[in-house]
Amino acid sequence: MLKHQHYKDRPVKLTFPDGSHGYIHTDRRCDVYYDLPPQVKIEARNEPQQKDESK
Repeated sequence: MLKHQHYKDRPVKLTFPDGSHGYIHTDRRCDVYYDLPPQVKIEARNEPQQKDESK
């Protein structure tokens, strides 16, 4: 099990062993526990996520 601390509006990139990837972001700071294999790479992105105010 992987653990990562997320920060408010900061996207996190998940990279899987096959090279595919995805992004996760939260609207608050929190600890997230992933039920993923240990080969998954978790990278915090430095730039804050822009809020879409067009909706």
